Amino acid sequence: MKWAKIQENMQVVMGKFTSNRYIQALSDGLMTLFPLMIVGAMSSLLYALPIKGYQSFITSTGIAKAINIPYGITTGLIAIYAAYMIGYKLADSFDKDGAMGGILSLMAFFVVTPITIFDEKIQTLNMQYLGSQGLFVAIIVSLIASRIYVLILDQKWEIKLPESVPPTVSNSFNSLIPGIVIAVIFVVISQLVALTAYGNAHDLIIQLIQGPLQKLGANLPAALVLVFLMQFLWFLGIHGSMATMAILYAVYYPLDLANLNAFNAGSPLPYIVTMSFIMQQKGAHNLAFAILLAFKTKSTQLKTVGRLGLLPAVFGISEPLKFGVPMILNPYILVPMIGAPMVNIVISYFAIAAGWVPRLNGVMVPTGMPEIVKGIFMGGWQLVVLNVVLLVVSILIYLPFVGMLDTNKVKAEAVFEKES
Repeated sequence: MKWAKIQENMQVVMGKFTSNRYIQALSDGLMTLFPLMIVGAMSSLLYALPIKGYQSFITSTGIAKAINIPYGITTGLIAIYAAYMIGYKLADSFDKDGAMGGILSLMAFFVVTPITIFDEKIQTLNMQYLGSQGLFVAIIVSLIASRIYVLILDQKWEIKLPESVPPTVSNSFNSLIPGIVIAVIFVVISQLVALTAYGNAHDLIIQLIQGPLQKLGANLPAALVLVFLMQFLWFLGIHGSMATMAILYAVYYPLDLANLNAFNAGSPLPYIVTMSFIMQQKGAHNLAFAILLAFKTKSTQLKTVGRLGLLPAVFGISEPLKFGVPMILNPYILVPMIGAPMVNIVISYFAIAAGWVPRLNGVMVPTGMPEIVKGIFMGGWQLVVLNVVLLVVSILIYLPFVGMLDTNKVKAEAVFEKES
């Protein structure tokens, strides 16, 4: 009863957090960009693959420039896509025209982005603010601009046109007043910031908010707290990864992009703790659990669940185990369920810090690829070896607890068999 009450309270709290319009718009908007992230990451991987013969070939044939184009127009412009999609998702959540909310958010983002002037005839947006460096500004600006758009429409500040006018034209005129207001507001903000020592909104946000947040998050203790929260929420029956997705994308994904940019440029990677580090280096702990269930238990239920869940676990799918054992609210599994990923994160961090294993390069690997082999794309064969080590570590951590769980299940099955 106590666990049920805790679960109920936590579900209420996390439900309110994840259903918040702004958190949901941020999470959904960035998740929509996942295909672009994959395309950009694969382009960067092919462009910077550290094989001498391969590099000589693509350079001499001129293929290198072509390979790098998808990276430049996806990851290199990620803030533009994010500004539009987050604005779209927020406006849509209020049952307003999502496309117009996205367009006006994008306009606001461009307004606060510095323009480089080469001479009177050539002006260009500063490209460094259109990629990962501008992502945090894109998030803030798009949420504010889209909300202003919704607020003005709710106040009925619109230009009335006859009913005979086509809806597309009518909607465009309805958005005219919100567009003017948003443009004026962000022009004023941009000009006021230009009078400060920061020079522009991007540098202001980077120095006052984004930088400190990322420094706070880009360390081992912060990663451990986040992993603990993910796993404990799963224990309570709440999708831990989804519940923390907004934090992962807002704070940790820009660190992946910074690593990917450095990888693409052939420079040292700046960060150990990133979004891909947290998600990948938790290790294949669910696969370890499935292996033990399938081959080390005597309980009919556990052995069956383990064998059914083994193949999905190879590909990172743990739901058959979580709901088949179940792992949720199961006190026998609580310690390894939380402890194994945290221990794996610690081992990974120090292995990378010691230089035994390369830092993760920021490449986003498609969902569904076997967890053990993902490392070959995210850093090299050393990561694959490390992930095998983490699998063994996870098996050792789970082993005594699976033994206790199995003993309990065997007794319960024996009682059931007698009674039936």
